[in-house]
Amino acid sequence: TTTATLLDGSHRLASAGWRTERRRDGAITTITTANSAGAASWTTTTSTSIAYCKFSAVAKAVPNAECMVQGRRRFSYAEVDRRTDALANLLLAHGIQRGDRVSVMERNSPEHMECYLAAGKIAAIPCNVNYKYKGDELRYLLRDSGSHTLFIHADFLPVLDEIRHEIDTLKLVVVIGEGAETSANQLGYEAALAEQLGQPLHFDWRGPDNDDI
Repeated sequence: TTTATLLDGSHRLASAGWRTERRRDGAITTITTANSAGAASWTTTTSTSIAYCKFSAVAKAVPNAECMVQGRRRFSYAEVDRRTDALANLLLAHGIQRGDRVSVMERNSPEHMECYLAAGKIAAIPCNVNYKYKGDELRYLLRDSGSHTLFIHADFLPVLDEIRHEIDTLKLVVVIGEGAETSANQLGYEAALAEQLGQPLHFDWRGPDNDDI
């Protein structure tokens, strides 16, 4: 089971003595976060969604606080923020834009949550794929959603291989786990993420706004 405390952001900020104020002007949301003494404050003026701004604010305020836990695996807010920025940049680099569908075929895992957050950061639409799906069911979902990208665990690649040639919209497959072959349009999850780590989100188009929620 994955325990993710992503929705605990407000409580984490409050318990750390931080307050958050939001102002909206059209598509622009300005978020100011400061501690009770008014020190170490920052203001984020962005066209990204409030949910993303809030998550990043939590990551800055309490970077070492646990964000996701699965067994012995533990990820801080700062780690998840960096990793999901990297995944978001990976999607941008492969042409994903607002409203594009990003499917995820994975068990309950930190990677599953990261894929959803990364898609949300660029206003792409994440589509959950039941990992028990057979070929016909996967074909229908990918076609019906028009998915551009599929994050999939290596265990489920045989199902995809049955029908992949029938999915015209699918341009990128990112494989979670080890043992899968890689190519120009099939990447390993951790290797692809590592190439983008440390880079800020770089939009070459107007970023997502609250209408994308």
